[in-house]
Amino acid sequence: MSALSPIAAYAAALGGETVAVRFAGSRAEPLPLATWLGETTPADEAVLDRARGPVLDVGCGPGRHVRALAERGVLALGIDLSPDAADLARARGASVFTGCVFG
Repeated sequence: MSALSPIAAYAAALGGETVAVRFAGSRAEPLPLATWLGETTPADEAVLDRARGPVLDVGCGPGRHVRALAERGVLALGIDLSPDAADLARARGASVFTGCVFG
């Protein structure tokens, strides 16, 4: 397996490829995207219950939290560096900006 940049590895994983990451001093582990791509969990919902709009979700990924907040009527906007993640978020109905908060 060849090394990918972090953004390329993330895009590949979001596209359905199995991507492994290697942490210092350990073996390679698959990138765990099932949670990020799935529905919100009860733990997510408990945190989202505390959110008062407007909300800026920096690094929103595929937008599950942004979408969940919007479904509750909370004004929320996601931002992510990954065009692939932002596209997935938009396909889910989330309002997302592709870019960097520092740029």
